[in-house]
Amino acid sequence: MKKNGFTLVEMLTVIIILVSLGLISIFTINKIVKRSGDDLYDIQVNTIKEAARNYAVKNGSTLGASNEITICDLKRNNLINEDFIDPRTEKPFDESLIIKIINDNSNYKIEFDGTTKMPNYSCGNDMVVTLVGDSPYYLSVGSKYVEPGISVKKKQNDTLVDYADYTLEIKADSFDKIGTYKVTYLVTDKNNSNSKSSLRRTVIVEDKEAPRITVNKTTQNYTQTILEGTKIDVPSCSAYDNYDGNLACKVINNYNGNTNPGTYQVEYTATDSSGNSNSFILTIIVKKKNKNLIGKVNVSTLEWTREEIKLEIEPLYNNTGCNTFIYTFDGSNWQRTNTSTKDTNGFYRLGIKTDVDNDPSCSFYEDYFNFNITNIDKTAPDVTNLRIFTESDSEINEISKNKEIDGKVVNIPYYYTNGSITITSITGAIDNESKVGSYTLYVNGTKESNIPVTLGTPGRYVISGSAIDFANNESEIKELAVIIIDQEKPVCSFAKCNSLTDCNNNPPMINDNLVYAWGEYKLNFQNDVERVFLKMSCTNTYYKEENDELNDYTVALSDVQIDYEVTGVTNPSQVISTELLDAPVICGAVFCTKTYNYMIGVDITKADTYSDRVQVVLKKGAVKDLAFNINNSASSFMIIKNYWNLFLLSL
Repeated sequence: MKKNGFTLVEMLTVIIILVSLGLISIFTINKIVKRSGDDLYDIQVNTIKEAARNYAVKNGSTLGASNEITICDLKRNNLINEDFIDPRTEKPFDESLIIKIINDNSNYKIEFDGTTKMPNYSCGNDMVVTLVGDSPYYLSVGSKYVEPGISVKKKQNDTLVDYADYTLEIKADSFDKIGTYKVTYLVTDKNNSNSKSSLRRTVIVEDKEAPRITVNKTTQNYTQTILEGTKIDVPSCSAYDNYDGNLACKVINNYNGNTNPGTYQVEYTATDSSGNSNSFILTIIVKKKNKNLIGKVNVSTLEWTREEIKLEIEPLYNNTGCNTFIYTFDGSNWQRTNTSTKDTNGFYRLGIKTDVDNDPSCSFYEDYFNFNITNIDKTAPDVTNLRIFTESDSEINEISKNKEIDGKVVNIPYYYTNGSITITSITGAIDNESKVGSYTLYVNGTKESNIPVTLGTPGRYVISGSAIDFANNESEIKELAVIIIDQEKPVCSFAKCNSLTDCNNNPPMINDNLVYAWGEYKLNFQNDVERVFLKMSCTNTYYKEENDELNDYTVALSDVQIDYEVTGVTNPSQVISTELLDAPVICGAVFCTKTYNYMIGVDITKADTYSDRVQVVLKKGAVKDLAFNINNSASSFMIIKNYWNLFLLSL
């Protein structure tokens, strides 16, 4: 029987085949599209890298060894288009994405991973912010990080000029250990808070100082001469590293005890965790005897010393049958003496000869011994960079001052605080010979036997310090630092004046209606008042030697408000003014007192009808970065400076 159509099974089979072919096609197309998108992304990445390379060539004079720029920087330098698209997202590349430029003598290596972004970054600004100094910044472990800073410019008439109206926030880790760190700079335009830039500096803390090896209490290679047949014990060694502390010391090419004539070397080595190595060479010279004329040699000391060293030689029993004499060689001449005293390092020789000059029948014999003196150090440590390190339970304000001491102008740090301060260490001296062995700390002329030292009592402390090397040479700095602990707060008081003239010229009149309350002054006036004058006096006592800027503070009111009633009027208008009248200073032998006198005027607008009570309320506020509100309009006041920044106006 002839069929005229498809059965249901046949129809389903055809549909399944068509769907399968469609899915395969879709999968294949997507794969091709993805491959095409990846290829296009690689092209865009290469474009970004080439643009960064052009940026490096254009700005090569300002680049350090390692630099970070953004997509935004490439746009602002017209190196890529504003609508430069990421084919993966079909949107413009994020403008905060970082491109790293490695500068190797103008050979630029470009790195871009497409994911790393500059934190807190805003491209919509016209500030050009660059790092000052190197990035990476290499810092020796234990050294103080000195911030190089940044440069901020703006375009003016197609020219970049310096711009200073910005705020800067710097975030950095502690650099007390070996490693790689980041310093982040956030720059915000004061005139446009939406205009921001962010940069990062790489800081690499490294250890380049090799360990110090000590053998026989000396760090200098030396030679030891012995006579044929003499056995010696090879001295042990110790090693110390500036970062790792005590280290193991290895001995290679060890002397095997051979007493035959010849030259032998013992090498000591030590390596720290950073791979810095040092070596110490002990040379042993075994000298052939001639008739065994020398019995004993002696060096007064093998330790580091600043004193003279005495060299001695004694003869054996004379078996030559002739008289002998002991001699020394001073570099050019032989002199008859059994001892030699030396006050400088160098090579010296003592020997014994038969006296053939006075007895021609004698056969000539000689025997000698070489001395190599390397342990004399008469130079005291260099304390130019000697400094103290401190910690405090409150803020420390450090001020550098130039001061003349013993006819020399030196820079002295002054530390100001209102809490306790602890001197944790003293370091920084340099000695290129016997090395620094110890430090001494003095507080107001008294030696401190133990460090750390905590100072908690208010007062002025002169810190002195010295460094002593292993030869007992000492260098001292009479005033290494000055610490001032001041816990005395300024004292303020108010008084009423009948007029501006009273406030300026006459002793203030105490107002009988002045009511003291916590946090405010209330002045009640029972009569009609148009203007209220107040005189405010604030007195601060400080050490005479302090910088005036540290004690120059301006006392202002956090808020001055008028509280009174006027029929039918809510919050009547008012005019408030303040004026610094004078600031006299009286100084004694140790302390100075500075008194700030202010006039405060309040004009009150009268109405036809008002109550007989007018109250002026002076609210208590922190004396730092003050501002007050008048009719909901913010008015800036002078910034308060006080060296602990915690002073509260106690009313």
